[in-house]
Amino acid sequence: MEQTSPSGGIGDLANNFADPLIEDWMIWQTAARLSGVTVSERIRVITEFAGELGDVRPSHAQAIDVIRWLSRHTEWSASTAATYHSYLRAWFKWLTVMDHRKDNPMVKLHSPQYPQRLARPVSDDDLVRLLCTNMRHRTRVMILLAALAGLRVSEIARVRGEDIDLSAPKIYVLGKGQTRNWLPLHSLLVDAALTMPRRGWWFPANSRRPNDHIHSKSVSDIIGDVMRRAEARGTPHSLRHWNGTTLLDDGADLRTVQELLRHASVATTQIYTKVPDVRRHEAVSRLDPFRDRRQKRGEIPTWVIAGEMARPRPESSPRQVSSLRSVAGIAAPNCIDAIQLFQQRALKAVIDPDNTPTDPIPVS
Repeated sequence: MEQTSPSGGIGDLANNFADPLIEDWMIWQTAARLSGVTVSERIRVITEFAGELGDVRPSHAQAIDVIRWLSRHTEWSASTAATYHSYLRAWFKWLTVMDHRKDNPMVKLHSPQYPQRLARPVSDDDLVRLLCTNMRHRTRVMILLAALAGLRVSEIARVRGEDIDLSAPKIYVLGKGQTRNWLPLHSLLVDAALTMPRRGWWFPANSRRPNDHIHSKSVSDIIGDVMRRAEARGTPHSLRHWNGTTLLDDGADLRTVQELLRHASVATTQIYTKVPDVRRHEAVSRLDPFRDRRQKRGEIPTWVIAGEMARPRPESSPRQVSSLRSVAGIAAPNCIDAIQLFQQRALKAVIDPDNTPTDPIPVS
Protein backbone atom coordinates (compact mmCIF):
# COMPACT_ATOMS: atom_id res chain seq x y z
CA MET A 1 0.00 0.00 0.00
CA GLU A 2 2.98 2.27 -0.37
CA GLN A 3 2.48 5.38 -2.41
CA THR A 4 5.46 4.68 -4.69
CA SER A 5 4.61 1.05 -5.40
CA PRO A 6 3.74 0.34 -9.04
CA SER A 7 1.34 -2.42 -8.00
CA GLY A 8 -0.92 -2.77 -5.02
CA GLY A 9 -0.69 0.99 -4.33
CA ILE A 10 -3.15 3.83 -4.41
CA GLY A 11 -2.70 4.30 -8.15
CA ASP A 12 -4.50 0.99 -8.79
CA LEU A 13 -7.66 2.41 -7.22
CA ALA A 14 -8.05 4.84 -10.12
CA ASN A 15 -9.65 2.09 -12.19
CA ASN A 16 -12.42 1.62 -9.62
CA PHE A 17 -13.44 5.22 -8.89
CA ALA A 18 -17.20 5.73 -8.89
CA ASP A 19 -16.65 9.50 -8.98
CA PRO A 20 -13.92 11.29 -10.96
CA LEU A 21 -13.46 13.71 -8.07
CA ILE A 22 -12.06 10.89 -5.94
CA GLU A 23 -9.00 10.73 -8.19
CA ASP A 24 -8.61 14.53 -7.92
CA TRP A 25 -8.75 14.21 -4.13
CA MET A 26 -6.11 11.49 -4.22
CA ILE A 27 -3.78 13.71 -6.28
CA TRP A 28 -4.42 16.67 -3.97
CA GLN A 29 -3.53 14.62 -0.87
CA THR A 30 -0.39 13.26 -2.54
CA ALA A 31 0.68 16.81 -3.41
CA ALA A 32 0.09 17.78 0.23
CA ARG A 33 2.65 15.09 1.16
CA LEU A 34 0.24 12.97 3.19
CA SER A 35 1.56 9.48 3.80
CA GLY A 36 0.74 6.82 1.24
CA VAL A 37 -0.99 4.72 3.89
CA THR A 38 -3.28 7.60 4.90
CA VAL A 39 -4.16 8.44 1.30
CA SER A 40 -4.86 4.84 0.28
CA GLU A 41 -7.01 4.19 3.37
CA ARG A 42 -9.07 7.33 2.78
CA ILE A 43 -9.56 6.45 -0.88
CA ARG A 44 -10.50 2.87 0.00
CA VAL A 45 -13.16 3.98 2.50
CA ILE A 46 -14.68 6.62 0.21
CA THR A 47 -14.77 4.05 -2.62
CA GLU A 48 -16.62 1.60 -0.35
CA PHE A 49 -18.99 4.39 0.67
CA ALA A 50 -19.64 5.13 -3.01
CA GLY A 51 -20.31 1.45 -3.70
CA GLU A 52 -23.18 1.42 -1.21
CA LEU A 53 -24.79 4.67 -2.39
CA GLY A 54 -26.32 3.14 -5.49
CA ASP A 55 -26.80 5.77 -8.21
CA VAL A 56 -25.69 8.67 -6.01
CA ARG A 57 -22.16 9.93 -6.45
CA PRO A 58 -20.22 10.32 -3.19
CA SER A 59 -19.60 13.98 -4.01
CA HIS A 60 -23.39 14.50 -4.14
CA ALA A 61 -24.22 12.52 -0.98
CA GLN A 62 -26.38 14.17 1.67
CA ALA A 63 -26.27 13.92 5.45
CA ILE A 64 -28.94 11.21 5.49
CA ASP A 65 -26.82 9.07 3.13
CA VAL A 66 -23.87 9.28 5.50
CA ILE A 67 -26.06 8.57 8.53
CA ARG A 68 -27.57 5.47 6.92
CA TRP A 69 -24.15 4.16 5.87
CA LEU A 70 -22.62 4.60 9.33
CA SER A 71 -25.64 3.12 11.12
CA ARG A 72 -25.82 0.13 8.76
CA HIS A 73 -22.41 -1.22 9.77
CA THR A 74 -22.97 -2.26 13.36
CA GLU A 75 -20.09 -4.73 13.05
CA TRP A 76 -17.56 -1.88 13.13
CA SER A 77 -15.78 -1.17 16.38
CA ALA A 78 -16.11 2.29 17.94
CA SER A 79 -12.58 3.10 16.82
CA THR A 80 -13.26 2.04 13.21
CA ALA A 81 -16.50 4.04 13.06
CA ALA A 82 -14.73 7.14 14.39
CA THR A 83 -11.92 6.73 11.87
CA TYR A 84 -14.30 6.35 8.91
CA HIS A 85 -16.25 9.37 10.15
CA SER A 86 -13.02 11.40 10.07
CA TYR A 87 -12.32 10.24 6.49
CA LEU A 88 -15.77 11.42 5.41
CA ARG A 89 -15.16 14.77 7.13
CA ALA A 90 -11.91 15.17 5.19
CA TRP A 91 -13.65 14.25 1.92
CA PHE A 92 -16.52 16.70 2.25
CA LYS A 93 -14.28 19.46 3.58
CA TRP A 94 -12.10 19.10 0.48
CA LEU A 95 -15.18 19.26 -1.77
CA THR A 96 -16.28 22.55 -0.20
CA VAL A 97 -12.77 24.07 -0.16
CA MET A 98 -12.32 23.25 -3.84
CA ASP A 99 -15.80 24.67 -4.67
CA HIS A 100 -17.20 21.34 -5.82
CA ARG A 101 -20.18 21.85 -3.50
CA LYS A 102 -21.44 24.68 -1.30
CA ASP A 103 -22.64 22.75 1.74
CA ASN A 104 -20.89 20.29 4.03
CA PRO A 105 -23.30 17.55 5.17
CA MET A 106 -20.93 16.45 7.94
CA VAL A 107 -21.78 19.53 10.05
CA LYS A 108 -25.16 17.90 10.68
CA LEU A 109 -23.62 14.76 12.17
CA HIS A 110 -22.40 14.19 15.69
CA SER A 111 -18.68 13.45 15.86
CA PRO A 112 -18.14 10.12 17.62
CA GLN A 113 -15.58 9.92 20.40
CA TYR A 114 -12.53 7.76 19.91
CA PRO A 115 -12.44 5.13 22.68
CA GLN A 116 -9.66 5.47 25.22
CA ARG A 117 -6.67 3.57 23.89
CA LEU A 118 -4.50 1.37 26.03
CA ALA A 119 -1.12 -0.10 25.30
CA ARG A 120 -1.29 -3.83 24.61
CA PRO A 121 2.30 -4.99 24.86
CA VAL A 122 3.36 -8.56 24.30
CA SER A 123 4.37 -10.14 27.61
CA ASP A 124 8.02 -10.75 28.48
CA ASP A 125 7.44 -14.52 28.46
CA ASP A 126 5.75 -14.41 25.06
CA LEU A 127 8.57 -12.30 23.63
CA VAL A 128 11.18 -14.79 24.84
CA ARG A 129 9.15 -17.69 23.43
CA LEU A 130 8.82 -15.80 20.15
CA LEU A 131 12.57 -15.18 19.86
CA CYS A 132 13.27 -18.86 20.64
CA THR A 133 11.00 -20.03 17.81
CA ASN A 134 12.56 -21.29 14.58
CA MET A 135 12.21 -18.70 11.82
CA ARG A 136 14.03 -17.18 8.87
CA HIS A 137 16.86 -14.82 9.76
CA ARG A 138 15.25 -11.79 8.14
CA THR A 139 12.05 -12.45 10.11
CA ARG A 140 14.03 -12.41 13.35
CA VAL A 141 15.58 -9.07 12.34
CA MET A 142 12.09 -7.67 11.72
CA ILE A 143 11.03 -8.71 15.22
CA LEU A 144 14.15 -7.16 16.78
CA LEU A 145 13.52 -3.89 14.93
CA ALA A 146 9.98 -3.78 16.31
CA ALA A 147 10.86 -4.74 19.89
CA LEU A 148 14.26 -3.08 20.38
CA ALA A 149 13.91 -0.01 18.13
CA GLY A 150 10.13 0.41 18.43
CA LEU A 151 9.65 0.57 14.67
CA ARG A 152 6.25 0.33 13.02
CA VAL A 153 5.75 -2.29 10.30
CA SER A 154 5.78 0.43 7.63
CA GLU A 155 9.13 1.66 8.97
CA ILE A 156 10.58 -1.84 9.10
CA ALA A 157 9.67 -2.38 5.44
CA ARG A 158 11.71 0.68 4.41
CA VAL A 159 14.98 -0.01 6.29
CA ARG A 160 18.07 0.22 4.06
CA GLY A 161 21.70 -0.57 4.70
CA GLU A 162 22.49 3.13 4.27
CA ASP A 163 20.21 3.91 7.25
CA ILE A 164 22.59 2.21 9.69
CA ASP A 165 25.53 4.03 11.27
CA LEU A 166 27.53 1.43 13.19
CA SER A 167 30.05 3.99 14.48
CA ALA A 168 27.43 5.75 16.64
CA PRO A 169 25.59 3.25 16.60
CA LYS A 170 22.23 4.54 15.34
CA ILE A 171 19.51 3.98 12.75
CA TYR A 172 17.84 6.52 10.47
CA VAL A 173 14.05 6.15 10.40
CA LEU A 174 11.64 7.62 7.87
CA GLY A 175 8.54 7.57 10.00
CA LYS A 176 4.88 8.39 10.07
CA GLY A 177 4.02 11.67 8.36
CA GLN A 178 7.40 11.69 6.60
CA THR A 179 9.21 12.48 9.86
CA ARG A 180 12.93 11.73 9.91
CA ASN A 181 14.83 10.69 13.03
CA TRP A 182 18.09 9.09 14.12
CA LEU A 183 17.51 6.54 16.89
CA PRO A 184 20.09 4.77 19.08
CA LEU A 185 20.71 1.19 17.99
CA HIS A 186 20.50 -1.64 20.52
CA SER A 187 23.54 -3.93 20.75
CA LEU A 188 21.53 -6.90 19.45
CA LEU A 189 20.54 -4.84 16.42
CA VAL A 190 24.18 -3.89 15.89
CA ASP A 191 24.97 -7.61 15.67
CA ALA A 192 22.01 -8.13 13.33
CA ALA A 193 23.10 -5.23 11.11
CA LEU A 194 26.44 -6.92 10.48
CA THR A 195 24.55 -9.79 8.83
CA MET A 196 22.36 -7.58 6.61
CA PRO A 197 23.13 -5.77 3.33
CA ARG A 198 25.31 -2.66 3.70
CA ARG A 199 23.45 -1.05 0.79
CA GLY A 200 19.92 -1.29 -0.52
CA TRP A 201 16.75 -2.59 1.08
CA TRP A 202 17.06 -4.98 3.99
CA PHE A 203 13.73 -6.49 2.97
CA PRO A 204 13.46 -6.24 -0.84
CA ALA A 205 10.31 -7.05 -2.77
CA ASN A 206 10.02 -10.00 -5.13
CA SER A 207 11.03 -10.07 -8.78
CA ARG A 208 7.75 -8.50 -9.89
CA ARG A 209 8.81 -5.27 -8.15
CA PRO A 210 12.57 -5.03 -8.57
CA ASN A 211 14.42 -2.26 -6.72
CA ASP A 212 11.52 -1.84 -4.28
CA HIS A 213 10.91 -2.88 -0.67
CA ILE A 214 8.19 -5.21 0.59
CA HIS A 215 4.81 -3.84 1.62
CA SER A 216 3.95 -3.00 5.22
CA LYS A 217 1.25 -5.66 5.19
CA SER A 218 3.84 -8.26 4.22
CA VAL A 219 5.92 -7.37 7.30
CA SER A 220 2.80 -7.61 9.47
CA ASP A 221 1.83 -10.98 7.95
CA ILE A 222 5.34 -12.42 8.33
CA ILE A 223 5.71 -11.42 11.99
CA GLY A 224 2.10 -12.36 12.76
CA ASP A 225 2.59 -15.86 11.36
CA VAL A 226 5.58 -16.51 13.64
CA MET A 227 3.70 -15.08 16.63
CA ARG A 228 0.87 -17.53 16.03
CA ARG A 229 3.28 -20.45 15.77
CA ALA A 230 4.98 -19.35 18.99
CA GLU A 231 1.54 -18.87 20.63
CA ALA A 232 2.60 -15.33 21.54
CA ARG A 233 -0.48 -13.26 22.32
CA GLY A 234 -0.75 -9.93 20.56
CA THR A 235 -0.07 -8.40 17.17
CA PRO A 236 3.13 -7.22 15.47
CA HIS A 237 2.37 -3.73 16.80
CA SER A 238 2.35 -5.22 20.33
CA LEU A 239 6.13 -5.51 19.98
CA ARG A 240 6.34 -1.72 19.64
CA HIS A 241 4.06 -1.40 22.66
CA TRP A 242 6.42 -3.69 24.59
CA ASN A 243 9.25 -1.31 23.71
CA GLY A 244 7.41 1.73 25.08
CA THR A 245 6.00 0.16 28.24
CA THR A 246 9.30 -1.53 29.12
CA LEU A 247 11.25 1.72 28.70
CA LEU A 248 8.88 3.50 31.07
CA ASP A 249 8.80 0.62 33.54
CA ASP A 250 12.60 0.60 33.68
CA GLY A 251 12.74 4.28 34.60
CA ALA A 252 12.93 6.23 31.33
CA ASP A 253 11.07 9.54 31.57
CA LEU A 254 7.99 10.21 29.46
CA ARG A 255 9.66 12.84 27.27
CA THR A 256 12.50 10.48 26.34
CA VAL A 257 10.08 7.70 25.43
CA GLN A 258 8.05 10.16 23.36
CA GLU A 259 11.14 10.95 21.28
CA LEU A 260 12.16 7.31 20.93
CA LEU A 261 8.67 6.32 19.76
CA ARG A 262 8.44 9.51 17.68
CA HIS A 263 5.01 10.55 18.88
CA ALA A 264 3.89 14.03 17.84
CA SER A 265 2.11 14.50 21.17
CA VAL A 266 3.12 13.35 24.63
CA ALA A 267 -0.56 12.49 25.16
CA THR A 268 -0.08 9.57 22.75
CA THR A 269 2.89 8.34 24.76
CA GLN A 270 0.82 8.42 27.94
CA ILE A 271 -1.13 5.34 26.83
CA TYR A 272 2.06 3.42 27.62
CA THR A 273 2.03 4.58 31.26
CA LYS A 274 -0.73 2.21 32.40
CA VAL A 275 0.50 0.62 35.61
CA PRO A 276 0.30 -3.20 35.88
CA ASP A 277 -2.31 -4.58 38.31
CA VAL A 278 0.40 -6.12 40.52
CA ARG A 279 2.04 -2.75 41.08
CA ARG A 280 -1.32 -1.09 41.78
CA HIS A 281 -2.12 -3.69 44.45
CA GLU A 282 1.33 -3.23 45.99
CA ALA A 283 0.82 0.54 46.10
CA VAL A 284 -2.56 0.24 47.84
CA SER A 285 -1.24 -2.28 50.38
CA ARG A 286 1.42 0.23 51.46
CA LEU A 287 -1.15 2.84 52.51
CA ASP A 288 -0.89 3.50 56.28
CA PRO A 289 -3.25 6.04 57.91
CA PHE A 290 -1.18 5.87 61.12
CA ARG A 291 2.23 6.28 59.54
CA ASP A 292 2.90 9.54 61.37
CA ARG A 293 2.10 8.01 64.77
CA ARG A 294 4.08 4.88 63.93
CA GLN A 295 7.10 6.95 62.95
CA LYS A 296 6.98 9.19 66.02
CA ARG A 297 6.15 6.77 68.85
CA GLY A 298 6.07 3.37 67.21
CA GLU A 299 2.60 2.60 68.62
CA ILE A 300 -0.83 1.90 67.18
CA PRO A 301 -3.96 1.55 69.35
CA THR A 302 -4.91 -2.11 69.75
CA TRP A 303 -8.52 -1.39 68.87
CA VAL A 304 -7.40 -0.44 65.36
CA ILE A 305 -6.13 -3.98 64.79
CA ALA A 306 -9.22 -5.66 66.31
CA GLY A 307 -11.71 -3.37 64.63
CA GLU A 308 -13.50 -0.12 65.37
CA MET A 309 -16.10 -1.79 67.60
CA ALA A 310 -13.40 -3.05 70.00
CA ARG A 311 -12.47 0.52 70.89
CA PRO A 312 -13.03 1.07 74.67
CA ARG A 313 -15.83 3.48 75.47
CA PRO A 314 -16.77 5.19 78.74
CA GLU A 315 -20.00 4.36 80.50
CA SER A 316 -22.95 6.38 79.20
CA SER A 317 -23.98 9.15 81.53
CA PRO A 318 -27.64 10.06 82.16
CA ARG A 319 -27.09 13.15 80.02
CA GLN A 320 -25.86 10.97 77.13
CA VAL A 321 -28.81 8.58 77.51
CA SER A 322 -31.18 11.53 77.43
CA SER A 323 -29.50 12.84 74.29
CA LEU A 324 -29.78 9.45 72.60
CA ARG A 325 -33.45 9.25 73.50
CA SER A 326 -34.23 12.71 72.18
CA VAL A 327 -32.33 12.16 68.93
CA ALA A 328 -33.51 8.59 68.19
CA GLY A 329 -37.04 9.08 69.49
CA ILE A 330 -36.99 5.69 71.26
CA ALA A 331 -36.77 4.41 74.83
CA ALA A 332 -33.27 4.95 76.19
CA PRO A 333 -32.64 1.34 77.42
CA ASN A 334 -33.74 -0.16 74.11
CA CYS A 335 -31.60 2.31 72.20
CA ILE A 336 -28.49 1.43 74.22
CA ASP A 337 -29.18 -2.31 73.79
CA ALA A 338 -29.57 -1.91 70.03
CA ILE A 339 -26.33 0.05 69.72
CA GLN A 340 -24.44 -2.54 71.77
CA LEU A 341 -25.88 -5.38 69.65
CA PHE A 342 -24.92 -3.54 66.48
CA GLN A 343 -21.39 -3.07 67.82
CA GLN A 344 -21.11 -6.77 68.64
CA ARG A 345 -22.24 -7.78 65.17
CA ALA A 346 -19.91 -5.30 63.49
CA LEU A 347 -16.97 -6.74 65.41
CA LYS A 348 -18.09 -10.30 64.57
CA ALA A 349 -18.35 -9.34 60.89
CA VAL A 350 -14.69 -8.33 60.95
CA ILE A 351 -13.57 -11.53 62.69
CA ASP A 352 -15.96 -14.08 61.12
CA PRO A 353 -17.87 -12.56 58.17
CA ASP A 354 -19.37 -15.89 57.02
CA ASN A 355 -21.33 -16.49 60.25
CA THR A 356 -22.63 -13.01 60.97
CA PRO A 357 -26.41 -12.93 61.80
CA THR A 358 -28.58 -11.16 59.26
CA ASP A 359 -31.83 -10.84 61.28
CA PRO A 360 -32.86 -7.25 62.05
CA ILE A 361 -31.74 -5.58 65.26
CA PRO A 362 -34.79 -5.24 67.55
CA VAL A 363 -35.49 -1.60 68.38
CA SER A 364 -38.77 -0.45 69.85
